[in-house]
Amino acid sequence: MDFPYHPRIMTYTGLLVNPFDLQADTIVLEDIAHGLACCNRFTGQAIKPITVAQHSVYVSRLVEEHGARVALQGLLHDASEAYLGDVSKLVKHTPEMAWFRTIEDRAQAVIFRKFDCDKTQHPAVTDADKLMLRYEAPRAFGYRWQTVDNSVDNAPTTADEEARIGKWAPLNWRMAEDAFVAQYRRLDRLLQLQKQAVASL
Repeated sequence: MDFPYHPRIMTYTGLLVNPFDLQADTIVLEDIAHGLACCNRFTGQAIKPITVAQHSVYVSRLVEEHGARVALQGLLHDASEAYLGDVSKLVKHTPEMAWFRTIEDRAQAVIFRKFDCDKTQHPAVTDADKLMLRYEAPRAFGYRWQTVDNSVDNAPTTADEEARIGKWAPLNWRMAEDAFVAQYRRLDRLLQLQKQAVASL
């Protein structure tokens, strides 16, 4: 019997998208922002839910010293999850999920290309992502938090690191979506101004 389903989702803006074969012309910033704002970190198991959108905004802010293009990559580093959802790292990296990693990597590459980000993740983005994990996890799970991933340094965040992160509290999905869109627009303006400055030389 033929498999009766075809991989399609309807996005926030009403597009029909195949997340297994994501195309640049079907990627819309508003869909990414809304999808990530409605997607919770830690597979939704946290006592205090933290959206992927909020996480992405903080990663982006942490790497702004490396320039607007790196900050944009930080904002979009988990953007494929807007179409594929959040899967725990320790589940995703099992042999059984190799097919999923291929699809996710392909979707992420298309998104980076769409927004003119380098296809290879900047080391500063990777470091900021790990820092936010160390910061968010205890706040998400409270006293019950225990390390599940031995590959990640689980040392408590230092006063200096928390000063870099700045003011933080869990945002509801609408606030997280607004913050994501605002960060994108600000970075996009900076990048457009940089392009205009180069063109005028």
